[in-house]
Amino acid sequence: MRRRCATVAQLVFRWELANYRRVGAAAMKTLVMLCVGILATAVAAQETPAISLAKVNRYADGSCGAVLIDGEGRTPFHLGLNKYRCDLFVGATHEEDAAAKQLAPGSDAEAALLQRLMAWAEASFGPQERATIEAADDVHHRGSGWTFDRYKEAAVVNRLAHYRQIRGAEITDVFEGRSTVALSFKVRDGLGNQRLVLFRKLADGLVRPHLGDSMTPVAEESREERWILQAMLSYSQKNVPKVIRDLLWSGVKVKAKDVTVAAMHVVSVMIQYRKCTSPRVANTWNLLDGGSMVYAMVDARGQPFEVEFDKEIRSTTIGRMKFRNANTSDELVAFGSAREQQLLAGFDTCLKRASEEDRDVLQNLLARYRELRKAARK
Repeated sequence: MRRRCATVAQLVFRWELANYRRVGAAAMKTLVMLCVGILATAVAAQETPAISLAKVNRYADGSCGAVLIDGEGRTPFHLGLNKYRCDLFVGATHEEDAAAKQLAPGSDAEAALLQRLMAWAEASFGPQERATIEAADDVHHRGSGWTFDRYKEAAVVNRLAHYRQIRGAEITDVFEGRSTVALSFKVRDGLGNQRLVLFRKLADGLVRPHLGDSMTPVAEESREERWILQAMLSYSQKNVPKVIRDLLWSGVKVKAKDVTVAAMHVVSVMIQYRKCTSPRVANTWNLLDGGSMVYAMVDARGQPFEVEFDKEIRSTTIGRMKFRNANTSDELVAFGSAREQQLLAGFDTCLKRASEEDRDVLQNLLARYRELRKAARK
């Protein structure tokens, strides 16, 4: 490229000398300035590093990963984004890789990587197409007109927008509740959109979020619910000490001297809503051990756990529940225990929100379990 640019400059210079007297000094000055501009553009294009993605993957849980290639080198990353998680990893294209390192929300490292990814998105998709992708709840290959590789890149743009919108959401103002409104506040999401959120008391006694003047509650597990709850969580963590938050989660009534009424109100309504709408089922699958059914779930504080309904061949505990989380591995749930009561109450809550097919499966598992519990009491 540089040799070609130098040759152009030489030809222009020779032409300039040959025609100087004919066109005059003023016209030649204009031509020289034009050539200088062309050469500068060519050099800038040569020196500007290309920006692209390699090894792009879209995973079944909705997350995605790739290797970002730009002027700073090659950076593997993973956007761990699904219905209940919103995390950014660097060092690997999947979070389960030993080299993957989670970036702390709000950290300089997170901001730097997001800036580079946004630069890639802007360079790879036009403004209108990018805006459409970012506004969508999800993107799909079928019917999109994209090649499969292009679809995977669009998925990264979509997940990146979701991550920024959710993680960057913040409460900018809090208002006192009145009448059927328990709490209201203004939120600016991570994409800069300003919204008014009202938690209204409904006829069933629950307090649910609404956007603006809408009388329809924000849907559970929706994108809107996620950035609303993230804004409330961030506000609570910033304005209410952890020891106070933990006491409130445990059900203790607290009067904190150094915490504003608004902050206490936000955290209290958030806890009330999360408890009423939890636990939630993140995924289900069957094991190849004879048909044991596993429910991957998330509790009110966003902590994952699993419950397995045992159906292993030759098992002595068929139909019983096994519990596991980050601290517990395959704990057989004891009949009459506090754990059992908590899990059964949680599953009863899940039944109300489940689809007809999922509800039938869970009802059968719970009915079998309760028969076993009844027999054990005799």
